Amino acid sequence: MVVNRGKTPTAQETFGQMAKAAGLRDRVLVTIGLLVLVRLGVYLPIPGINREVFAEIVQNNQFLGLLNYLSGRGFSTLGLFTLGDFAIY
Repeated sequence: MVVNRGKTPTAQETFGQMAKAAGLRDRVLVTIGLLVLVRLGVYLPIPGINREVFAEIVQNNQFLGLLNYLSGRGFSTLGLFTLGDFAIY
């Protein structure tokens, strides 16, 4: 289905064209897959660290509490991907 230049395409026509474009479909699927992988990696616990105790320490410390607040509560979850490169060391 090809959209004429004289009219505005509907959402159904637009998504239909995107589904037919193989390159775009592959890119969208890779992007969605990477987003899912990163979101799941945030919740993988770091071995040897008690999350509940660490969350309590963060809550009681003003500086760490501010850092946790600015990170969208990601610092207190203490997952593998929340630490970035520091989780490797």
